[in-house]
Amino acid sequence: MKRNCSGVDEQTALRRVATLVAAGASDVDLVAEVTSEIAQLFGADRAAALRWDGDTIRIIGDWSVEVAPTTLEDRVYSFGGDTITARVVKSGAPARVESVDDLQTEFARARWDELGIQASIGAPIVVDGRVWGVIMASRTTKDDPFAPGAEHRLGDFAALVAQAIANSEARREVAELADEQAALRRVATLVAGGRPQPEVLEAATREAGELFAAQAVYLVRWEGVQDEVVVVGGWNDGSEPLVAPQSHYHPARGSATLRVLETGSRVAPTSRRSSLENAASSPRR
Repeated sequence: MKRNCSGVDEQTALRRVATLVAAGASDVDLVAEVTSEIAQLFGADRAAALRWDGDTIRIIGDWSVEVAPTTLEDRVYSFGGDTITARVVKSGAPARVESVDDLQTEFARARWDELGIQASIGAPIVVDGRVWGVIMASRTTKDDPFAPGAEHRLGDFAALVAQAIANSEARREVAELADEQAALRRVATLVAGGRPQPEVLEAATREAGELFAAQAVYLVRWEGVQDEVVVVGGWNDGSEPLVAPQSHYHPARGSATLRVLETGSRVAPTSRRSSLENAASSPRR
């Protein structure tokens, strides 16, 4: 593999990636293409795209020069130290590590030893002004650093990945909004048609459950008894018995249900309990 590339090679590779972005390629296809392109362009033995989630990083796609490579895709690692990923995330800018001798923390040295890395460059994937993840390329041979400035050129590829992610999220948001409006129309049609209350409640809870990928959805009514509600109707995905209408239920302290009753506002869950508790809740006006 070539260890250096020409400006023509780089522009050609960027055009190929940009074409995929413009065509709306899937995230999987795009990451596969980007990691392959940057590895070959920069003479890397490995390349990867990572998603940063605060305390962890997850590999969303990778490429290796090995004849029978073992993909690291979907592996999750703890985030920390002064690894190339940590340097990029913390600075929000491209970074490089010339050799393991440049690492200042035992955390980073142990990670590099685990992965067999000897030199790396990385650039941030920035979406909506925040670091979303990192594109990185690595070499596994000692005393073989990347060319000066390579990390900044890698940033051009990271920018294309960021654009693709932004496009994908925008398409997903539009699709989710369309699904939500369609669900609301279906329930509104039943209401306008004067359908019986049990049929409307079943439809409303089912639509909400499917829309939000919930395990169960219930409509409950407070009848003046402290810490007690009555189940009016509900739906579940069949993974557990359905709580029958007119059942009396006592929500746990701090649950979403009680917080709605206390505040009159929508709330999200803070912990996992039963299906009645592990849900976002809204007051019925």
